[in-house]
Amino acid sequence: MKEIILLPFIATVGFASLVEKEIAYEIDGEAFAGRLIYDKAKVQNPNTATDQSPVSSTHFEGTAQLPGIAFFPNWMGPDTAATLEKAREVASDGFAVFIADMYSVEVRPTNAGEASKAAGFVRSDRKLMRLRAQKAI
Repeated sequence: MKEIILLPFIATVGFASLVEKEIAYEIDGEAFAGRLIYDKAKVQNPNTATDQSPVSSTHFEGTAQLPGIAFFPNWMGPDTAATLEKAREVASDGFAVFIADMYSVEVRPTNAGEASKAAGFVRSDRKLMRLRAQKAI
């Protein structure tokens, strides 16, 4: 019984220093909002970083560098609990995770029908899908 009570506490402590920031950007006049997640405790000073290709961004507190990963979420969009949980898990391993918004701030599916319509729209136009992916990163 003690193990069951202790495990959720340990999992919660593991995410204690995570920082999450919404990053707004625009593509051809349309608003998008991705999410940057990183572990503040694992941010390296650029003068002491050992990685050859770290992400360096003004979105971190101060001048910071972390290896980066772009997440392109499932068809339900960037705000699902599963996407955020996985991104937090990866960020706690020392990565800066950016969850891309492939739909726009106006499109946030709430069910499979809406998700199918939104994903179908983006997938039907490869040029649009590439543009949105490139702008996200």
